[in-house]
Amino acid sequence: MVADTGGTRVAVLRKARGLTQLALARRAGVSMSLLSKIEVGDRALTSQTAAELRTAVCRYGIPDQTALVEPERLRGELDRAITLRERAELE
Repeated sequence: MVADTGGTRVAVLRKARGLTQLALARRAGVSMSLLSKIEVGDRALTSQTAAELRTAVCRYGIPDQTALVEPERLRGELDRAITLRERAELE
């Protein structure tokens, strides 16, 4: 019997969240090759990599913070939407 180095738990958690290896690797900032090796037990799961993977899994579903719109731009977009709604002809 092969000792669990944490990779099995990573794979189970990843699959439970519906993440592919590629998606988790990208979110965690690790290579897909490394993630694959961790999951099958060819590489040990370091505490740093475990923390990166855990953070990526926990934040899955939360929009990327870099995609946020600046408040000034958001206000402009909202004002435009309000103007368009007011101009719309409804029957």
